[in-house]
Amino acid sequence: MDPTIRSLAPSFRRHLLATNRSAPTVKTYICAVEGLARYLDSEGLPTEVRAIRRSHLEGFAADRLAVVKASTISVQYRALQQLFKWAVGEDEVPVVPNGEDAPSDHP
Repeated sequence: MDPTIRSLAPSFRRHLLATNRSAPTVKTYICAVEGLARYLDSEGLPTEVRAIRRSHLEGFAADRLAVVKASTISVQYRALQQLFKWAVGEDEVPVVPNGEDAPSDHP
């Protein structure tokens, strides 16, 4: 069975701590992961990491814009980009679904 975004969160958190990320940064990144998981569930979208597509991440960003500032979305999007880069390095996904240039596409 492919790992879900939720099942990778503890390992990602451990990675962030091991790379000396600050406690607020770790909290921000994990909150973004949890927020994406909630969004995917609420929309009936797949939560398996390999099944998450750029369109899912864009939908998450658009959904969040209704309740938070654009700058918050930018931070969350960048946090998710780090999750997927890490997941590629761990061979959990073959490519980063939000791409290298994705944060510049969002506020």
